Amino acid sequence: MMWYVLENDVLRAVNMWGFFLSSCHLQLGEVEDALHYFSKCLESGAGVCLDRRTTIEAADGLQKAQVCI
Repeated sequence: MMWYVLENDVLRAVNMWGFFLSSCHLQLGEVEDALHYFSKCLESGAGVCLDRRTTIEAADGLQKAQVCI
């Protein structure tokens, strides 16, 4: 049981890092990288129980990056 909880926490942290990284790429104008990481963030959300706010922000970031192209 403890291993499952730890694994879930690690996956959540990795996903949050991906969201932060994608936001940084978008702010720096690196749109292709931002698109890649926002997409990864949303894909990994299916396996990790993300909170609603993080999912909405990732989708919003993906949409902003797509507008830049």
